[in-house]
Amino acid sequence: MAGPVKQPERALQKCVRLYQRDPACLTDLVRCTVVVAKLEQACSFMRLVKLRSVTGLEPAKEQTEGQQSRIFRVMRCVNRLDPEYNAEQRSAGYRDVSLNLEVGWCDIAGPEQEFRFEAVEDWDRLRCQRHVCEVQLLLRSMHELKVQLHQHYTQRRNILAE
Repeated sequence: MAGPVKQPERALQKCVRLYQRDPACLTDLVRCTVVVAKLEQACSFMRLVKLRSVTGLEPAKEQTEGQQSRIFRVMRCVNRLDPEYNAEQRSAGYRDVSLNLEVGWCDIAGPEQEFRFEAVEDWDRLRCQRHVCEVQLLLRSMHELKVQLHQHYTQRRNILAE
């Protein structure tokens, strides 16, 4: 499900409180949430992201015949579903996988102002525009709690100036 674009007030708060006033650090202005019922579905989603991505600053390789193009660059992955992650101590019990994915696109000429996502290996050659977006992967049970408790989270974040 697509999330709303981050509101300007919150973007400024985050920039000042967390990033020493550096707006380049904001990576969740555009975001979405993927909700799955079971852990196995989360694993399948992550396999698909891996298949369609390059990781970090690794050079993109030419795709082979029949291979799907890799249209994402994984810039960051925080796996709060990992059993080794101490969610009680580090995130008040909250668990998800948070991905920062860079995408590149080119405008398509025409009256509809459409665009096309391009394969990572073509970004430089095509002079693609790029943006980092956030994808949150949640189990349905955690998503339901998140919706119910979001107001409390916002209060806590403001008290802690996060």
